[in-house]
Amino acid sequence: MAIICQGKELEQVETFKCLGSIITENGDCSKEIQARLGAATGAVRSLDSLWKDRSLNVKVKQRLLSTLVWTVALYGCETWRLKAVDVRRIQGFEGVGQHIRPTHLCCKKYNLRSDYWQLCRT
Repeated sequence: MAIICQGKELEQVETFKCLGSIITENGDCSKEIQARLGAATGAVRSLDSLWKDRSLNVKVKQRLLSTLVWTVALYGCETWRLKAVDVRRIQGFEGVGQHIRPTHLCCKKYNLRSDYWQLCRT
């Protein structure tokens, strides 16, 4: 479909970025979801010193995860057209927060199985 503006035909592209979101020609949101989850993974990694800080309460860390990471991951999700593979990607990303649970915080240091986390809980 050709769009003409002021006598010039506009170029049609497969994808472009608008207001931080990737828009595709066919309306597929998979690239947008991958980009958002990638950015959120970067946010998790950039906050690595917070996750390792034993002076911070686990509830504070979980709140930080919710505030600083999930907002990046889900920005613009209201407009996403989800496919089953996209849902699985998002559900897989939910595992990122697993390392902020008390099981990881105490057991990683002692190399214990997570079902014994009560033994080393502080």
